Amino acid sequence: MWPVLTGVLGWGIVLVGFAWYVAEDRRLKIEPPLPPRAQLSLLLLYQSDRLNLYNKGRDDLYLWGDKLEGYPASFEKDARTIPADGFYYFLTEDLKRTMLGSVGPDGERLLSFETYLSDEGDHRYVAKFALLIKMKAGQMEIHTQQLGSVIEDWKALGSKSPTAQEAAQRVMLLERLRREYILSHDGISPALAAGTELPPQDWINGRLHELGQNWRIKIMDDKLNYETFPASIP
Repeated sequence: MWPVLTGVLGWGIVLVGFAWYVAEDRRLKIEPPLPPRAQLSLLLLYQSDRLNLYNKGRDDLYLWGDKLEGYPASFEKDARTIPADGFYYFLTEDLKRTMLGSVGPDGERLLSFETYLSDEGDHRYVAKFALLIKMKAGQMEIHTQQLGSVIEDWKALGSKSPTAQEAAQRVMLLERLRREYILSHDGISPALAAGTELPPQDWINGRLHELGQNWRIKIMDDKLNYETFPASIP
């Protein structure tokens, strides 16, 4: 009797399991993909030496890159996961040094900041913020304003932009070229000597060509901020 019952129950389990598999497989095939969200639930706040980007939504988000006004966008090859109700932080030590050079120990500046994200449905978003950066006696405060998010495919931008590591290497190379220019030229301005101004754009791009670099720069009106672009683009 037991072998018969075991066989019947075993087949019953198999049949139930098969029926569940078929139903689940059919559900997955029929169920449409999740639509993109009209707005991401994000909050950017400054804390000590970092900017914290909080994900206040119910689903994980994936951070691919960011852009600070006046600087090229930077992207990672692998996304950083921001779990639901979690956060990701950006260190601000380099930003502090930049602000000391551009506005001095006492001053302020308003900059835009963007982050490039995707969700689990691979929908892409750009989240936008405003940063009011205040320097007081050499110390930095950042007041943030949330400007919302938009559905925007930034993939093409990411394919043309350097990774975070490449962007850092470019900053170091430009600093090396600044020092080289100071040592090889007369009549150096106080701003160039202090690091709050870059050498002439044509000279930098000429040196980048001589060094075999595949990128060039366009210096902004303040002579400090710049954009980079591939060498093949005039």
